[in-house]
Amino acid sequence: MKFINLTSHEINEITTGLTIPASGRVARVKSSTIKVAVHGKVPIYSSTFGDIEGLPEPQANVIYIVSALALHAVPADRLDVVAPGTLQRNPEGRPIGCCGFRRTV
Repeated sequence: MKFINLTSHEINEITTGLTIPASGRVARVKSSTIKVAVHGKVPIYSSTFGDIEGLPEPQANVIYIVSALALHAVPADRLDVVAPGTLQRNPEGRPIGCCGFRRTV
């Protein structure tokens, strides 16, 4: 199985020690934001999200890694698309990797 990282950064899967470099291609979701209220002087916004862009067609034995936000825009029949699993941090609180991957079902 081959992983293709469609995020903008390297991904470290810490349970296996697998490091997946960014591929140089990024799958994104367009969004639009509007101000819906003001509480005191603090504006409150609402965002809507569109379809995923930059996601290649399925390929045999390939798993695509996208951001958690992009994963929500992936069609339910795309079982070849995952996002990083639970974020793991070092004792100083800095992210060091993820435990596995997740997908929508």
